[in-house]
Parts: sequence; C-alpha cells; structure tokens
Amino acid sequence: MDRLHSRKALFIYFLLTIVILYAGWSLMVWDDTRIKDFVLASVPAAESEDDHIFRIESIRRGDDGISITKDRIVIDGFIVRKGWPASRAAIHIILKNTETGQCYELPTTVVMRTDVTELLDDGNNYNMSGFHTDIPEGGVIDTEKYDYEICALFDVNNIPRIVASGTTVRTWEGGS
Repeated sequence: MDRLHSRKALFIYFLLTIVILYAGWSLMVWDDTRIKDFVLASVPAAESEDDHIFRIESIRRGDDGISITKDRIVIDGFIVRKGWPASRAAIHIILKNTETGQCYELPTTVVMRTDVTELLDDGNNYNMSGFHTDIPEGGVIDTEKYDYEICALFDVNNIPRIVASGTTVRTWEGGS
C-alpha cells in the first residue's frame, strides 16, 4: 500500500512539475511575441553621421492579394552600422503612429543575411543584420485608420539607437 501511495505521489509531483514548466514557457513565449508599447524618448536617436544603413526590402499586408498575409503585416529587411560587426546586435522594429505619436515595439526575429556582408565588403561581419516581423493587422496596429513610421531599435555592442527608415507602412515603395 505504501508503494502505491509513493507512486501516486511521484506521479502527482511529476504532473505538477510539467504544468509549472509549461506555464513558465507560455509566459516567456507570450512576452516575446506580443506587441509592446514603447517610449521613443527612452533611447537616443542615431545621429546622421552614425552611418546606419536601414533597408526595408518588403512589406506585405492583408490587402496585397497574397492569402498568406491576410490580416497580417510582414516586414523584412536589414540594418547595419557600417564598421560595426552585427554578430552581437539586437534588432527590434518600432512602429510610430504618425497621427498620435504612440510607438509599438514589434516582435522581431533576427535573420542571417550573408548577402549584406558581401554587399558592404568592408571586412566586417554583418551576417546577423536581417530582420523579419509578422504581426496581426487590426487591433493595436490598425493600418486602415492610421499610418505608421517604421523605425528600428538597433543595439550594437550595448549601444542602443533608434534609427528611422524614412518611410511608413503605407508610403513604402519596394526597394527603398
């Protein structure tokens, strides 16, 4: 009988451990994938002489006729600070509402871009300079009602800077 109780207790302990681990993992994933409010003034803007190259290569929205982006906004591109290797860089795309000034930090995935290192060809490694973000359209980000300036929170060697792309979600024209 004691053996049966100890097996039952072990099973309950194991089950509770799994539930707690799953709950913790879920909170971490939720925090990494949610759209967060962002205070633009909390990070200095890049100076024009900082030599940042911020290129938006594609923006796909629900109204572009591609079924995979229905009700989604997908932004891809790369950002570098010339002369500063991107091997230890963090990239977060920021959308700034052009009417209200409200800013949102989007969940952003860093993408390997060996072509950027080859393009710049200055002896630095910019392989980890690409980014991809894919968010739901509507709700917090409503491109039907507002336009959004695209910026990046770019942190190289623990020196974060806000870099403006010079375009918005609505006014972007391919290849800019």
